[in-house]
Amino acid sequence: MTERSHEELASVLCDLFGLEAAGADVTPVGRGAMGQVWRLTVSGASYAVKEHLWGVDERAVARGAAFQRAADAVGVRSPRNVPTPGGGLVGHLPEALGGSGVRLYEWQEGPAARPDAAETPQRLGKLMARLHGLALEAKDPPEPWYETVDEVDWEYLAGAPAARQPWQEQLVEALPGLRSLAALVTPSKPDDRILCHLDVQCSNVVDTDRGWVLLDWDDTGAGCADREMAMALLRWFASDGVDGDAIGRTMTAYREAGGTAVLDPERSFAMHAASCLNFVAAQARLALDDAHAEHHADAEERLTNVLTALPDLATYREVARFSTSCGGGNGGAAT
Repeated sequence: MTERSHEELASVLCDLFGLEAAGADVTPVGRGAMGQVWRLTVSGASYAVKEHLWGVDERAVARGAAFQRAADAVGVRSPRNVPTPGGGLVGHLPEALGGSGVRLYEWQEGPAARPDAAETPQRLGKLMARLHGLALEAKDPPEPWYETVDEVDWEYLAGAPAARQPWQEQLVEALPGLRSLAALVTPSKPDDRILCHLDVQCSNVVDTDRGWVLLDWDDTGAGCADREMAMALLRWFASDGVDGDAIGRTMTAYREAGGTAVLDPERSFAMHAASCLNFVAAQARLALDDAHAEHHADAEERLTNVLTALPDLATYREVARFSTSCGGGNGGAAT
């Protein structure tokens, strides 16, 4: 990444979004596979800045913002998008500062939602039901990332046995599981598709003093309610063993709030499987790409994490089974 001072970055961000630059400060908050998040403080107000490291699709941004507005109307809270003076939602840093596309949002104060909190199943079920209840038409086809897996030369990515890095050793051990997941990947049926958030995970939900706030609408696109629900249940309640009680209570809340998706172990997990496979392949290629040496360490860490927690077919079946056993307590009030 281009070397730059925080003071310089803060000044440019203020200029891009029409804010007063005097006394502005920016601090790094976190880094994901697709971007860097910063906290910009200006005149006592705080904003979240997302810097898109691999480019930004402004048409997708507009689609996500429209879905955000529709979801807000049915009670799904999200951070306000801060526009540029020209009314756009994306600014572009000068090449001297990296040239990335950047977006600005109201800062949301609070911790990430916790899967083990008593009220989480009810809150998550209600959130998913509200999103799916919109049933907005998906005018564009699904992103291939969620539907297909390109031919991957896993042996090449694993490297020669004598020169393997630790993540490559993990990859070799995971190959049978990766191939099993690939067998589950099938395209969705056009008639089943609606507009979906596609990234409802703990790190994208802030537990504020006014309730949950859903972040990161950038992946909004065509999907199926059952596939999105399967992915959410896996991310929230199956990262360290399957929490069947939480899954059952989430689905109870989902049904009570009008959600209709039903998980089928043979098809509902296709999107999760495709996402896992494409993520592993993309990060492995990045870790071996000398043109992006500055991203190697991050890619290797992400590979270690995902390969350590790679799901298997038994986990998918278990999640599907618990999703039909809607029961348990009410898990606390949802907001």
